[in-house]
Formats: sequence, structure tokens, C-alpha cells
Amino acid sequence: MHKVFIFTPTYNRVENLKKLYESLRKQTCKEFIWLIVDDGSNDSTEFYIRQLQSENIFDIVYLKKENGGKHTAYNLALDYMGGEGWHMVVDSDDWLASTAVECIIKDISSLQAGKLGVVYPKYSLTEELRWLPEKVTEVNIPDIKLKYGISVETAIVIKNLFIGQLRLPSFEGEKFLSEEIFYIMLSEFGKFLPLNRRIYFFEYLEHGLTNNLFHLWKKNPKSTYLLFKERKKYILQNLSGFNRIVELFKVSLNEQALSLATSKNENIPQELSVGERMLKPLAYLFYLKRYK
Repeated sequence: MHKVFIFTPTYNRVENLKKLYESLRKQTCKEFIWLIVDDGSNDSTEFYIRQLQSENIFDIVYLKKENGGKHTAYNLALDYMGGEGWHMVVDSDDWLASTAVECIIKDISSLQAGKLGVVYPKYSLTEELRWLPEKVTEVNIPDIKLKYGISVETAIVIKNLFIGQLRLPSFEGEKFLSEEIFYIMLSEFGKFLPLNRRIYFFEYLEHGLTNNLFHLWKKNPKSTYLLFKERKKYILQNLSGFNRIVELFKVSLNEQALSLATSKNENIPQELSVGERMLKPLAYLFYLKRYK
């Protein structure tokens, strides 16, 4: 049987964890380990998880660390798992279908050699889903948005053996780094099998990362400029034609808008091309809309 880790990073989300736990308790296949990394919560998260461990319904591993952001919690989880088994990140405010683990094990059991894993769409309770065409049988995670133009939340099952010592970078004083950087890193090792299965569900929260993205970018400029740098590099290596030009301009607009919003000038790209300089007026509008 494949060892599957359901990895949940959490910070002061004990009430949300209860819904996720109920979905895990109802799994038709309990051959998984729920790996929780507590990123310094000061609520009753630890007490709650210890109670669940005593129930012994399925394996639960609880790790606690000082608050440093989701990416640092992910690094600790990767250290714990090593190169063993597979993992999927399930956020503390999301939940799984009762057949999710059973489905995951079936899919990875038939996965072709060389594939890094499987990517599924996350299903929202309020929005219609748009997914990849059936003819797409392998994909890099960034291509779902950059190449196919589909803005969708994804649930990704990754074979830990392929990850090795790959870890997310971190900057002192910053607590947010986009997971997109990790997916760009993974693209150098292989591709994922995309499957449209209803195994993962979520709903947007007003205090969630998505709705506060620009605030997080401004508060974590070093991490964000690294994201833009890596995204630009990926675009240059993997996209072509008009799509490549459009995506490069988007990155430049984001860089310039953020540079207007932050005083950390040592991180601001100083050398702009002629085309990028022409985008300055539009970048200013982006700045007003996103950061003011």
C-alpha cells in the first residue's frame, strides 16, 4: 500500500480544522497519515489535535514550530516525510470527499513512471469550474494558468522521492511566499497527470490568502520579487508567441506596481526595457487599485 500524507499547515484555525477532520474521519480508505504542522498557533489547536490522536481512528502526526509562514511549515513537513511516500496539501479551512484517499491511491498506483504526481481541481461551492481539455495528459502546474489561461485552485499529489532536498526559500522578517515558486521548481523534475475528480472542496474566506494577496505582497516584498523573477524566467523558457509577450507584461506591471507601494528600494528592479517603461502609467493605475 502506498504511504499517503495529507499535509495541513495551520495557524489559529482550530474551528476550521474540525470540518476537515470530519471529512478525514469519513474516508472510505484510512491508509493515510494526517500530518499537521502548527505554525505557532496560540489558540487551542494543540489541545484539539491531542484529543483526536487519543481517539486513534487514523494516524495523526502533530508538529509545532514558531510562527514563520506557510512556506516554512511546508519545509518542516518535507523534512519530516523525507523521500518516503506521497503527499497532498489540504488547507485547514478545506475538506475532502469521503472517497478522496481511495481515489488518490488508485490514481497513483496506475501512474506512469517518471510522472511527479497527479493534479486535481479544487471544487468551490459557489463558482463554476473550468478545467483542462481531455487531450492534455501531462502538465507543469504553472502552465494551467500561464499556458492554458485557467485560473483554478488545484490539489496536487506529489511523490516525495522526486523532491529530495528541494525546499522553499525564506527571508528574515517575512512570513509569506507564494507556492507558485515551488511549482516552478518542480517543473524541472517532470510533469503531472491532470485528472478532473471531485475529491477536494473549498470556500473563499474573507480573511483568506486569496482576498488579501496584494496586502501580503506589499508586506513581503523580497519574497514577492523572487516570485516575479522566477515567473519571468519560467515564461521565457516555456511560453512562446503572443502569450509569452502578454505574460511578461503582466509580470512587469506587477513588479512596477509593487515598487510604487514599497519603500524597500534595494529589492526594486531598476533596469526596465523600453516596453516596460511604456507600461509605467498602467502600472500606476494598478498601484492605485491594489495598494491604496
